Amino acid sequence: MNDRGIEPGAVLIEPAAARWGELVRERWGVGRAGQSWEMTRATRAALGLADDRPVVMSGHQPGFWHAGIAAKWFALAAACARTGAQAAWIVVDHDAVAMERIRVPVRHGEESIAARWWDGRTGELAASAGPAERSAACDRAAVAARASGALGPLASESVRVGIQRITKALEGRAGEPNAARQFALAAADALEEFGPRPAVVFATDLARTPAWSALLGAMRRDPARCRETYNAAVRAFPGARVAPLGEGELPLWRLGGPERVRAFAGDLDERARLAPRALLMTAILRLFVCDLFIHGTGGGASAGSRPGASADEDAGYDRITERWIPAWLGDGDGDEAGAMARMPLAPSVVASGTLTLDLPGAAIDPGLAKARWAAHSARHDPALLGDDGAAVKKAEMVQALRSRRTTPGERRAAYAALHALLEESRTRHAARLGELDAAAARAGDAGEQLAIRNDRTWAFPLHEPAKLASLRDAVADEFGTIGR
Repeated sequence: MNDRGIEPGAVLIEPAAARWGELVRERWGVGRAGQSWEMTRATRAALGLADDRPVVMSGHQPGFWHAGIAAKWFALAAACARTGAQAAWIVVDHDAVAMERIRVPVRHGEESIAARWWDGRTGELAASAGPAERSAACDRAAVAARASGALGPLASESVRVGIQRITKALEGRAGEPNAARQFALAAADALEEFGPRPAVVFATDLARTPAWSALLGAMRRDPARCRETYNAAVRAFPGARVAPLGEGELPLWRLGGPERVRAFAGDLDERARLAPRALLMTAILRLFVCDLFIHGTGGGASAGSRPGASADEDAGYDRITERWIPAWLGDGDGDEAGAMARMPLAPSVVASGTLTLDLPGAAIDPGLAKARWAAHSARHDPALLGDDGAAVKKAEMVQALRSRRTTPGERRAAYAALHALLEESRTRHAARLGELDAAAARAGDAGEQLAIRNDRTWAFPLHEPAKLASLRDAVADEFGTIGR
């Protein structure tokens, strides 16, 4: 842990922050010289963004997200402080998310911690999140937040204060037209003490830009090509875990009903209220809105991939966008589509961070997890019970079965003798097996406790402000700036 209370490796910036300024400058120069610059200017104007300087962008779904997302927010501020770019944050306000339910840790007995869900609508705690709200967030009414005085034994003072901060922020945005805007702007308000806030853009606002009209026009001209090139790109990166489009389907959502639904080619001829899916949304942003896009570890490729996995097997989902867009628009039948294809996507980078809550209770030995393995394995390996004689006999019997041919009857007899040997060993050492079982039971609880204490996904207001400030400064240090 460093002098700011941040664990080593808690901040992830890829590529190194020193490269970000170069990427922004290169894209800014190319963008202004490209054939689609006028569309870029008009699209930025429609979203209230600047056209006289670069734009660096990041974003997420609405809600009080975890500290890893806050690290993107802090990296956005630090990058813009270094480059002079405008900071912008996209809110995916048409996603179906249960933002009113916030997971919190509570005391469970004298030493244990459990996770519960705080409901901003009722101010009460529940053992589970309950059924997920499926309607698009932008179609839902704003939430009347309630901080109940009967929340029970919360795990720490910072959690209690965090719920109060969330409640206050939500109440301050009670006049917003829907829950997505209320939660997105309330989260921005809660982060304002940690530095400048970016311009907030809502994904549903993209539908009033010329870039949106141009891409829908390309879909109308050849919806099959849009779908086929999308699916080919999806297949190229199986590790991104993106589903291919079905027959007639397009990378759009249709809004306006009780739920968002998948959109099809026929919807392009209606006066349907449409919104982009993830890959189309980032394509619009990286083509016409920003000069650098900051992903988390899910969207962008990072060094945190699985050991032994290839780049294609463990890619972030936006690698699909980078292959799909030029394949789809590259042979466009009009100058507009061709111009879009020739405009390179703005580069993407990765930022993330890890914070855990300071929770009460004794330290937990990670080695306790081995107790489960020992309780199971000792029933099959007498050596783990100190029964060396039975262990030698078992090894001889197994070797005999492997080294010579036997009839089915002989094999059955040999396996019966082996199981009898093991059963005799278990009977002789029943007391020791009982001790191992008890340790395994304790380890099961310890494993759950360890998972809660190591959890990095608690909502950011539940952390002490000083710890969030430390994360901000650790991110800013990567850029050579302190965003105080």
